[in-house]
Amino acid sequence: MNEAASVRIVDLNHDGWADIAVLGGGRWRIAQPDGRIIRVFHGSSRGFSAAGFTDLGVEKAVEIAAADFDNDGADDLAVLRADGLVTVFWSETQRQDVHLPGNVGLCVAGGDVDGDGRSDLVVGTSGEALWAVRSGGKRKWFPPESYSAHAASQVVVGRVDDDNSPDLVLTRFSSARAAGGEQAGAGQGARDAVIVLWGRSAGTKGPLFSRDRQLRLAAPAAAASAIGDLDGDGHNDLAVAVHQANGTFNGKSRAWLGDGKRGFREVTGGFRTSGTTDVAIASANKVGSRGRVVFCNSIGGRYDEAVPVHVYWGGRDGFDPERVWKIPFQSGYESSAADLNADGHVDLVLLNSGHSHTDTPGKNTLGVNIFWGGKNGYDLEKRRSVIHEHYLGTSSVADLDRDGWLDLVLEAFAPKGRVRSTSCSSITVLPRGMATVAGCSSTSRGTLRSTSSPISTTTAGWILLTVRGLSTPSGSCGDNVTDFLSNGHRCSTWPGCWA
Repeated sequence: MNEAASVRIVDLNHDGWADIAVLGGGRWRIAQPDGRIIRVFHGSSRGFSAAGFTDLGVEKAVEIAAADFDNDGADDLAVLRADGLVTVFWSETQRQDVHLPGNVGLCVAGGDVDGDGRSDLVVGTSGEALWAVRSGGKRKWFPPESYSAHAASQVVVGRVDDDNSPDLVLTRFSSARAAGGEQAGAGQGARDAVIVLWGRSAGTKGPLFSRDRQLRLAAPAAAASAIGDLDGDGHNDLAVAVHQANGTFNGKSRAWLGDGKRGFREVTGGFRTSGTTDVAIASANKVGSRGRVVFCNSIGGRYDEAVPVHVYWGGRDGFDPERVWKIPFQSGYESSAADLNADGHVDLVLLNSGHSHTDTPGKNTLGVNIFWGGKNGYDLEKRRSVIHEHYLGTSSVADLDRDGWLDLVLEAFAPKGRVRSTSCSSITVLPRGMATVAGCSSTSRGTLRSTSSPISTTTAGWILLTVRGLSTPSGSCGDNVTDFLSNGHRCSTWPGCWA
């Protein structure tokens, strides 16, 4: 499977055994159909096999849902698309396109929204509208309806209270991504609450759902919701997957116990979770028994990468875990140590890669941080120099030009993209895997020597060489000019970026 994003349970071959439908990435094998691949693993009396599957292709697929839309006893598959369509698979060979009012859909769900016993299509959007396409039976659909609502990346259809009218639970979440594609916490658009839209009461007129009939439950970083009876009292409850806490993925997901009359009592203490992305409830099967809630955890640690750098002091007896200096830092990626300015004291080079965020409280120290050593040790605030550059991954120190002064080599990583090598006056596009590395050395008379040569590499980066001072010219990579030693020696450098 490639780039698996969503999983649903269906029965597309109508054999009575559940199949697993997985929404993946674009076609990655020659024999696969065009579009984004949905791999359906066939269930049987012996379970599942990694080799027993069928690949379905859908252009511009966004999300999937499962429900028995035609009431034939087998769950069908609905695929939301970015072009304003929902493709419904009645089987592995039969499909039908359903038209939506627009192309801003974020999620799709299947469920009975009007209480007629048939599963309908519900689509959450990025705007202030919610769409429903009600089933007319026999694989026919009524025209789509639009309701005044809220943006939603997940919609759950069910009865939250006891009035027998279907309700909707809306969650809006988006995930930020680091430079390498890793999870980086909640992104823009994530809502700090879960919203219940109460269904229209029987015998009344008006739209099935409206933001005028809603309940808002505060839940920052809520990623998903589920409906079910947790405490066995015969009334449905709500469970909410909370993705993160303040600065860390480790947090607490939440649950509210319903009384059937639209009143809720939150479960004290919540549930310890980490990077939670989804939740499901197995309801109590009878009054007095207990239900189960399952949270899907994905990652731990800090999403802002605010993790201190540890320096372990050596001694005659080696190293002791208690003999450690913790330097407050963000996105620490790599380090080097050497006496860069030849004053007899070791200097420390730490790289803040900006891997997670480039516009956070750590942005002021983004790039190369040089902590200058002295006879009294280090002063993290007063003797600290910063070269601002994104996505640095490696540093090395050596006297490359054999002039008696140490040079500093910096290399960046590129998660993806084309090759670009920049100098003070030109930009050159290079073949993938090749790059021009340029360096300079300043002499005591202020003159510059520069070198440039192609290298073969699979990473991305730039190189910086200097003798008495480090500086970078203002340019396309966001560099600037700095005289680190304040002694009049400045060094212009050429950063070259490649992939």
